[in-house]
Amino acid sequence: MSSKDEWWSIINQYNACIYPVQIVVALILLAALIITACIRNSWRFRLLYSLTGLSFLWLSIGFFLLYGKGITGSSYGDYFFSTWFFVLSLLFLFKAFRKKDYPDNICIYNKFTMFMVFFLYPLTGILLKRSVFDIAFAGTMPCPTVALACILVSLEKRKFNLTDLLLLFWAVPMTPFLQIARYGIYEDAVMFLSGIFLIFMRIIQKRKGLLK
Repeated sequence: MSSKDEWWSIINQYNACIYPVQIVVALILLAALIITACIRNSWRFRLLYSLTGLSFLWLSIGFFLLYGKGITGSSYGDYFFSTWFFVLSLLFLFKAFRKKDYPDNICIYNKFTMFMVFFLYPLTGILLKRSVFDIAFAGTMPCPTVALACILVSLEKRKFNLTDLLLLFWAVPMTPFLQIARYGIYEDAVMFLSGIFLIFMRIIQKRKGLLK
C-alpha cells in the first residue's frame, strides 16, 4: 500500500500526463447527463451507459496499468483493480444494449442527485485549494466515476446484482478508513454517500415491490 505522499504524487503525475483530456471527458459526460435529464428517449441511456462503460475501460487500462500504476503499492493490486474495473466496463457496455433496464422517466430529485455528484468532486477539490492536477473528474478518475455510476444504476428497478456489488465494495466499506482517513481524500465522502444512496434506493424499491 502506497503512502499518502506517494499516492498524491501518482495522482498529480497522472492528471498532468493526460491534461486536458480529463476536462474534455468530463464535459462529454456532462452533456450526456443533460441529455439524459432532458430527453425522454431510450437512446439517452444507451449513450450514458456506453460512456460510463468506456470510462471504466480507460480506468482499467490507462489508470491502473499505465499512468497510475503503483498507486496500490508494490503488490499486484494494480492488476486486481484493473480486472475489477474491466469487469465493470463490460457490465455497463452490456447494459447499454438492454433496453428493458432503462427507467421510463427520471424524477426531479434523481436528476438533481446526478448533477450534484458530478459537480461535487471538482468543487470540493477547488474548495480544498488542491492544485489543478489533484482535482478529480468523473470519467478519468476511479472514485468520481464509481460515485456517478452508483447514482445511474440506482435508477434501475432491479435486485442487487454484480454491478451493484462491485460498485458498493469500492464505494462504501473502506472509504472512511482508507481514502479519507489515510489519504485525506475528503471528496470521497461523495462516493461513500452515493453508495449509501444506492443501498437506500434498492431497499425502497423492494418495499414498493418494484424490483425485477
